[in-house]
Amino acid sequence: MIKKIIGIIIVIILAFWFLIQPSNERDWTVDQQVLSYADIQENLITLHNIRNFTYVTTEEYTPQYYDKTVDLNKIKALYYIVEPFGEWSGAAHTFLSFEFEDNEFIAISIEIRKEKGESFSALKGVFKRYELMYVIGDEQDLVKLRAVYRNDTVYVYPIETRKEKIQALFLNMMERTNKLKEKPEFYNTIKNTCTTNLMKHVNTISPDRLPFTWKVLAPGYSDEVVYKLGLIKTNLSFEETREKYKINEKAQKYKDDPDFSTKIREERENSAEVDFSTKRKEETKNDLGGFCGRSTYGSCKTNNDCETGGCSGQVCQSKKEERMATTCEWRECYDDEAYNIRCGCREGQCQWSK
Repeated sequence: MIKKIIGIIIVIILAFWFLIQPSNERDWTVDQQVLSYADIQENLITLHNIRNFTYVTTEEYTPQYYDKTVDLNKIKALYYIVEPFGEWSGAAHTFLSFEFEDNEFIAISIEIRKEKGESFSALKGVFKRYELMYVIGDEQDLVKLRAVYRNDTVYVYPIETRKEKIQALFLNMMERTNKLKEKPEFYNTIKNTCTTNLMKHVNTISPDRLPFTWKVLAPGYSDEVVYKLGLIKTNLSFEETREKYKINEKAQKYKDDPDFSTKIREERENSAEVDFSTKRKEETKNDLGGFCGRSTYGSCKTNNDCETGGCSGQVCQSKKEERMATTCEWRECYDDEAYNIRCGCREGQCQWSK
């Protein structure tokens, strides 16, 4: 009898669970009432409802949107943006920004769509509590809101990839944005988040480019994953890279500047920047002749302290460092023998040199 009752209860719970369906028709918070979408005509894409709120505080703002047509042929660069929040270092929001010619930037943020009175809860996010939305926005809104008005730490990392990959990624995200406008989905803390969706987009364009790791579910650590895959444009250590691409100080300084997006990307004259510049000069001096392997510049005393890593042997690193994970793809410019390059200790750092 008890088993029968338990079975009935389970059936009722399952029936209730499957009856809960996502919707785009709810009493949404003001900042998430309007869905973005795109009209795609070959290389010309007209973006509708680009969010560009003007903020006084996080609670006091003037809603405004605009439409804009962008040309995929004019796309220039891609940036991975990480906004840690909360007391746990693994908690963070991640999103992308695309740079076009003439200093134009379009950011795309994958978020929960909150109803009035709701706030984010990772636990509630497992139980069909929030819908999912793609916010297409101006960096004057999406970046400035986080760095200036929320006063969260924000990192804006330039990504190392080819133009055609960026174009395909942008188009893929527009298609997903349109799909959600017509067929809503629930956010899910485990499988349908900002970071898991970004990972799916990237792997759709370049299969297996981003291997799954638990850090995807703790996106405060995701920039470390991207760094170790060699996807961030840098030759600094991870700690130095983070410091270099932290934009809060510049965001505060240039918050009212119409060239906000370009200003926050300006190079800084600090120790990490000087170190980076020095390393770039050394690489030029070394004349690696087109070799595209990567050096971690880990500490060493002799050549025996250094080793090659990465799936294709393209990384020169210290044996004391954690082995760097990379995807398994071969490029001719990784061939150290063909370029007469070796991994060794130079001036106390493990690096490729002739």
